[in-house]
Amino acid sequence: DYDERMAVHWAMMIGTYPFVLDSATIIGKLMSLQPTISISLLRRRLFEKWGERRIVHNASQVLVRTLADWGILIETARRGEYSKSDTRPVRDSVAFVLVEGVLCGSGQVLVPAQVAINHPALFPFELSIRANEFRNLPQFEVHRQGLDQDMVGLRERR
Repeated sequence: DYDERMAVHWAMMIGTYPFVLDSATIIGKLMSLQPTISISLLRRRLFEKWGERRIVHNASQVLVRTLADWGILIETARRGEYSKSDTRPVRDSVAFVLVEGVLCGSGQVLVPAQVAINHPALFPFELSIRANEFRNLPQFEVHRQGLDQDMVGLRERR
């Protein structure tokens, strides 16, 4: 279905392009705090990380337009302001692909499983997986830290 194909594309984009991962993370964090975001606020945050360059300005515009075309962001009545569409539930197999995209894109070796599952860059999707389910999949390695925290990472390919 369309939402799951979009989720797979999303995973590939955030796993491959750091700018997209950073942008999606910023949008996800802002959307968790307020109902709308402005492209100018997104740009300010991106400029802090990527530097105030014309390419960042243009790329943020293209990315936001793409997200609006995909129905992930919805234009409001105010110019340059967007709200989030409803989250899209995805099957567990697709949810694991999304988490894999986050882990690839972030470059972190191990992260708490709950942080990976609830990563702000995954804001368009509703994941219903649990931390212990990573143990059953060959692409992930899981390490227990402390009494109750599972750390998840990508298994090295040989």
